[in-house]
Amino acid sequence: MAGTAVLLISPFAASAAKAQSAAKSTTESAAGTETESGAVLPKIVVTSGSASASTSPAVTAKEGTAMATTTTAEQINDRFIDSWQDFSSRAEPGVNFSTTTNSINVRGLDQGNVLTTIDGIRIPYLGEGGARTGSNGGLSTFDFGALSTIDIVRGADSSIAGSGAMGGIVALTTLSADDIIRDGRNFGFLTKNTYSSANQSFVTSNAIAGRINDTSVLVQGSYTNGHETETMGTVGGYGTTRTEANPMDYDQYSVLGKLSQRFEGGHELTLTGEVFKYDSTTDVMTSQSLTGNYRPGNYDGSEVAERQRVSLTYDYKPEEGGGFLDGGQVMAYWQNLQQDNGTDAYRSTSVIGPYIRNNSNEIEEYGIKGWGNKKFDVGGYQNSLTFGGEVYLTDTTQYSYGVDNCPPNPARGSTCSQLHTNQADSPDANGTSFAAWIRDDIAVTDQLTITPGLRYDWFEQVPQASAGFSQNNAYNGLPPESSGSKLSPSLLGTWQATKDVSFYAQWAQSFTAPTPAQLYLTYGGPGAYVALGNPDLKPQEGSGYETGVKFGDRELGGGVSLFSNFYKNFIDAKSLTAAEAAAAGYPLANYPYGVTRYVNLESVNIYGVEARGNWQFAENWKTWGSVAWMVGQDLANGTWLDSVPPVKGIIGLGYFTEDWGSDLLLTAAALDAQTSAAYNAPAYAVVDWTVWWQPKQVEGLRLQAGVFNLFDEKYWNALDVPTTVTASSSNLDYYTEPGRNYRVNLTYQF
Repeated sequence: MAGTAVLLISPFAASAAKAQSAAKSTTESAAGTETESGAVLPKIVVTSGSASASTSPAVTAKEGTAMATTTTAEQINDRFIDSWQDFSSRAEPGVNFSTTTNSINVRGLDQGNVLTTIDGIRIPYLGEGGARTGSNGGLSTFDFGALSTIDIVRGADSSIAGSGAMGGIVALTTLSADDIIRDGRNFGFLTKNTYSSANQSFVTSNAIAGRINDTSVLVQGSYTNGHETETMGTVGGYGTTRTEANPMDYDQYSVLGKLSQRFEGGHELTLTGEVFKYDSTTDVMTSQSLTGNYRPGNYDGSEVAERQRVSLTYDYKPEEGGGFLDGGQVMAYWQNLQQDNGTDAYRSTSVIGPYIRNNSNEIEEYGIKGWGNKKFDVGGYQNSLTFGGEVYLTDTTQYSYGVDNCPPNPARGSTCSQLHTNQADSPDANGTSFAAWIRDDIAVTDQLTITPGLRYDWFEQVPQASAGFSQNNAYNGLPPESSGSKLSPSLLGTWQATKDVSFYAQWAQSFTAPTPAQLYLTYGGPGAYVALGNPDLKPQEGSGYETGVKFGDRELGGGVSLFSNFYKNFIDAKSLTAAEAAAAGYPLANYPYGVTRYVNLESVNIYGVEARGNWQFAENWKTWGSVAWMVGQDLANGTWLDSVPPVKGIIGLGYFTEDWGSDLLLTAAALDAQTSAAYNAPAYAVVDWTVWWQPKQVEGLRLQAGVFNLFDEKYWNALDVPTTVTASSSNLDYYTEPGRNYRVNLTYQF
């Protein structure tokens, strides 16, 4: 893996690169060398009193409010976080991950309405908008062991980040050489090795870094081998009544490489290469039976998720003031993301013979983005002006490959007439997006700051003719191109009441541009049904109102935020009337099972409260907690939004010395009563217990162990239960979370 990373960056070795400008331009935290628990872990840098290592203006703009929180590498390691599910249950109760949509959920919104970035580059959410939904995802295509911080920015605000920031922003920042090399050294190595009983997985993550003068290099890689995640179900065998998890094997690997060069005057260049791949095979026993169409051993599912990235970043932070800019960044990047889901089966009763499917979604991105900052006085008022822009191009492709014994032209109404494969459900699409933004922090007084912001976005999708789309069963010509634009203003006011207490209030607008699948989907065939995209879709829009308080520090602090977000033009599928279907060119006479099409719906409202706090109440004792409560409704018909999770909270108690420490964590959620789903997931409370030991005899060695769901509680994550499941469903326990399970971890750094 190390060799692969070196190959990625070696062609550019003549170019300069950097090692995270934040490591030099900001001050180091005490966690940089030795944490509060005495553990030696990756260095964390501090910006404006936060532990964030991100230089993204979308993150740093919220650091003085309770809207932004940071999970550091220390916390990722201490709480055994190596998935979004772990992150939700042990770090951020207001951030959830839904396996039904395979997406991150922030403030009740998910899929493409939560913007996820890695080192400032957006990771797109791949989804077909309802057709072949098993291939949705892409937001987990990275290694948690490669991260220095996870920043969560909550709220509806696109004034800096642009499309997708309707529920919030999830900003991932990867390690740099400075995170691995300990103070006073020019070489560093970090290895982390974890075993989990919940899915019998073993993870090894290793990083090596070196520095010669102003040049540094980092190579980090990880490998995971595991199996299915356990449920609390006890029914095995075959068929829909099975409640044990289907047997699965998976492998995952990733490689991150960075080459950096620093120059006099505050200039830095960073060249980054990244490769990630996840590959799983599942024996889908729930779809097999002794006498059915799929017999035991004759139905396997597969999933492959891949992402590659190369980026070149220039950072400027002058060593002395008085320059044209006080700081800035320019980044050029290429990224490719692909999600494949397949079936390898044999049918024994209907259309006897092999049944093979592989559905692929892929998006390739090229982009350049940048920002700059300048401080100046106008009329006695201090201003901190930040401005930026970006241009990125996307190529989106979808295709379904298949093998079966269906005839080339199946009769209408037959089983084969509803099996759509060896075709593209959407045409290839070339996208272009352009944006420019500006914000100004105006110090009205020593305590009061007013920050107006404005961003302009223009976006376009142009469908492309392809052999795959021309083979589409419901092909009716190439759809027209689609374009749009959006102004996203914001206004933030912050009052520093005392040194340690600040109040804030914000109004901001947000939006999410429609995807190529939502615009151009054509799935179905004559004699059956058809699902259509809509090239006339408007972007989804949001308007958010928020107020709150942030107080204290690491020893005693916290924050409270109250928010209400209104959204309109939500994109959803609607069954068309006979007249509407005929006008779209798909008369119901040819599609007796119906025609659905994506449309913009009326507004919805999501409001709630989030709070968090921490207290080191004695020399070796600490406690912390957080809670998220929100309510979401469709204002047009008064129904609940199923994407809004029930109230959830986390409270922890920890004891630490120089050599060892232990944490006790309680995660609890209320009854999922405000939902239109048939099953209301009951309330639960789960206890986790972890302990660590760092022997003085071996510097840099750290041993950890944890027991999760200590009391073997049976519980359900409301967002993971399909809306079709009821309390009387025979397979209800299939959707339960793991029972009591264990993890052990060994970390060594020198």
